[in-house]
Amino acid sequence: MPITEALQLQLDAQRRLHEQLEIQRNLQCRIEEQRKQLEKMFDLQQKTSNNLLKTQNLDIPCNEDGPSNSLCDTQVSASEGSGNTQLSIQDKSAQESKLFNAHSRT
Repeated sequence: MPITEALQLQLDAQRRLHEQLEIQRNLQCRIEEQRKQLEKMFDLQQKTSNNLLKTQNLDIPCNEDGPSNSLCDTQVSASEGSGNTQLSIQDKSAQESKLFNAHSRT
C-alpha cells in the first residue's frame, strides 16, 4: 500500500502543478494582451500629440513686418548652474534693442 499511496500523492502533486501552469499561461496571455493595448494607446497618444504640435506650429504666424510677439521670434536658451537647469526666454526684438543700445553708447 505505501507504493500506491506514494503514487497517488505524486499524481495529485502533478495535477496541482498542471493546474498552476494553466493559470500561469492564462495570466501571461492576459498580460500580453494588456501590453499590446497599452502600446496602441501610447502610439495613438504620440500621434495625437505630434499632430497637435504640427497644427499649432502651422497656426503661429511669423510676420516680419509686424510686432515681434510670435513664437518664431522667441529664443529659448538653457544654461546649467549648480545642478539646476535654468531656462531663459527672450524676445528677439528685445535682444536686438539691447545690442543696439550697447553699441550706440560706445
